[in-house]
Amino acid sequence: RWYSVTQTLGWGMLTLIPHEEISNSWIERRLLLDQLAVWMELVKKERQEIYVASKALEGWLGPEGIAGGPISGKQTLSIEAEAPAAIYEMNEIRD
Repeated sequence: RWYSVTQTLGWGMLTLIPHEEISNSWIERRLLLDQLAVWMELVKKERQEIYVASKALEGWLGPEGIAGGPISGKQTLSIEAEAPAAIYEMNEIRD
């Protein structure tokens, strides 16, 4: 199942999955294979920024890094983010 996740979402996904919210047992035992396939497609479609980050991390690691080789010669990774364009305000309406 984990290999299927890496083939669909990229090897970088193994570092991006929030394990406090998505447990190993959820992927390994609770989901049926068809459900896992649907979940992976939903991640690709609805959380495209995570999918893109996973693929970028996979490209940065390269085959050697994925295989457990050294990454000490690699450039430091950084994440650039912009603040949300829309700021939401809530107004209380009295009854």
